[in-house]
Amino acid sequence: MERIESVNNKIIKFTNSLKIKKFRKQEGLFICEGERLVFDAIKFREPSYIIVSESFYKKDFPYKTYEVTETIFKKLSETVSPQGIMAIFKTDIKNIEEITPCNTVILNRLQDPGNLGAILRTAKATGFNNVILDSECVDLYNSKTVRSSMSSLFNLNIYLSSSLKEDIAFLKSKGFSVCATLLDSDSVNLYKENFEGNVAFIIGNEASGMDRDLIECCDKKIIIPMEDGIESLNASVAGSVVMYEILRRQKYENG
Repeated sequence: MERIESVNNKIIKFTNSLKIKKFRKQEGLFICEGERLVFDAIKFREPSYIIVSESFYKKDFPYKTYEVTETIFKKLSETVSPQGIMAIFKTDIKNIEEITPCNTVILNRLQDPGNLGAILRTAKATGFNNVILDSECVDLYNSKTVRSSMSSLFNLNIYLSSSLKEDIAFLKSKGFSVCATLLDSDSVNLYKENFEGNVAFIIGNEASGMDRDLIECCDKKIIIPMEDGIESLNASVAGSVVMYEILRRQKYENG
């Protein structure tokens, strides 16, 4: 293990650069910080390297590891109370033409990193193992997204789309049915709709919903029933309601 005591060290400078989206994209690397998150992540993927503070209790990782002073670690950290460990991982974006046939979440212009992370966790929990993000979504490897997604980021199939309409058409050609929550006159109550086969579920922007030109792509328009006095749900909450209902219907309804 190598010890670093200068903020001008090339590893420290390089790691700091990964806080910026442009450099994450350029290098194909991102930072994963926090004890539980790092320990969970290395169960699924090998890190490029690990950085620990001098006071962190564990040092004997089977990967390249750097020990740094408390001061340096705090400068690297993006959390209020650093836990003394971070790891650098390669980004992992799949080719949509090789998409796995399973339930899929499609994210359209989602902007809040906490919402994105929460949706990733729910997607994994409910068997929506494919996640497609369009180019207007918040950066997948934003530090808040990484932290809030927990280890789900490391065991989902993630795809980036330059044209959702084209990619949705591709999914439909592969037998996927496409649905979204919409306040349209012909929308069907979530609990009265049928969900068979592989479902692709679109979640739109927190404020304005999904792009209107994607509506024609939907095979099913659904609405989440709500009591009087509330008009809408947070994007991640609404997504969770729908994904869990589809899981219940497909896997547990007759069990």
